[in-house]
Amino acid sequence: AQSARVISPKKQLSSAPSVLFSIEFGFNDRHVPRDGYAGKLMAIEDEKPVLWGIWSTGNIASKFARDLPAVPGAGLHSVRSRDVSSAKAFGEKHGANVAVFHDDRFLDDPDLDAVYIASPHMFHCAQAIKAIEHGKPVLVEKPVAMNAAEARKIEAASIKHGVFAME
Repeated sequence: AQSARVISPKKQLSSAPSVLFSIEFGFNDRHVPRDGYAGKLMAIEDEKPVLWGIWSTGNIASKFARDLPAVPGAGLHSVRSRDVSSAKAFGEKHGANVAVFHDDRFLDDPDLDAVYIASPHMFHCAQAIKAIEHGKPVLVEKPVAMNAAEARKIEAASIKHGVFAME
C-alpha cells in the first residue's frame, strides 16, 4: 500500500501571505525504496505558486475553485471542459487565465502545475493517466476510479512516470 506524507507549513511566518507546503508520495518496498517517492508537489514562499487546472466545470469543480484561494501557495490557472463556452464561463467566474476544450492543449500548458479532476466518475481513470503521462500531478475527486483495476492503472502510471496522484 502507498503512504502519503503532508507537511504544512514547514515554517511559521506571521506576516507572510504564503507558507511553504509540500506533498510527497512514497511507496512501500514493493515499488521503490522506502526513502524514494514518486512525485513532489510544492509551493515555496517567495516562489511561483502551484497553478492548478480543473478538468470539468460542474458543482464539485466550482467548490474547489471557490476554495482554492484559501490555500497558501496555490492558484487557479486553467479549466478544461467538453464545451468551450462552459469553460470560458467557469474561468471568468473563478479567475482562470485559460479555458480550453482540448485535452492536449490543457495538459501541454507549461504554466499548469497540477490537475484537479472533477469530471464524471467514468472518465477519472483515463483523464488521470493522460495527465500523469503529461507530467502533471493529479488530485482526483472521489472515487479515484470505477474499480480496483482502474485504480491500479493510475498507480502504475504514477510510478512509471514519477508523478504524484491522489484521491
